[in-house]
Amino acid sequence: MFPSHRDVVRPPVPVLPGAAHDLLLDPLGVRVDANGEVVLSMCSVCKRDLSKSKLPRLALANNNYLGPVPAELHDLTVVEEAMIALCRPKTCIVQLSDPQETAPISHATANLRSKNYSIGPIATCLPASTEDITTMICVLFVGSTPPTAEWMQTHAKPLLVRREKVRAALQWLKRNNHHYRHIQIDDIVINNLPVSGILP
Repeated sequence: MFPSHRDVVRPPVPVLPGAAHDLLLDPLGVRVDANGEVVLSMCSVCKRDLSKSKLPRLALANNNYLGPVPAELHDLTVVEEAMIALCRPKTCIVQLSDPQETAPISHATANLRSKNYSIGPIATCLPASTEDITTMICVLFVGSTPPTAEWMQTHAKPLLVRREKVRAALQWLKRNNHHYRHIQIDDIVINNLPVSGILP
């Protein structure tokens, strides 16, 4: 069943003059030039759909807007997301490579692949234990030498775990998401997480 318009979170929209005044637009994609003309920024896919008089599938007007991501859920890593998820894939493959071996770039490249063929049961207590998470994640490193512990700490951001980030995310979800209301937050598991570190 589709939500009614009353139930849909409305995005913040710019107040514009003239014909654009009632359009549902993201303020970051709208500006008014020196002549007072409204200038819209859009991707090529949206521009193509609009040129064919079609509503772009990712348009705000499709009522898919979920609102801004709360700070507690913003910038979670792959491991942190897995720890707070009600359901997780059985396997997640993280491929890390050191681009310094092939190009002068100062960051690692990470590719993620989730195998969703067999989803585990819905959790009743979160976060998942570090054993559960390390069992589901397979890390492939592409490089001529194995990564050092120091390299992992500075370059393997998808594997980073921050204790208070996990705690804050779960507390926010329990307060604001009805799917998490029944969840018991396991402070023992959280307190055993690193303040900020890579899981073993």
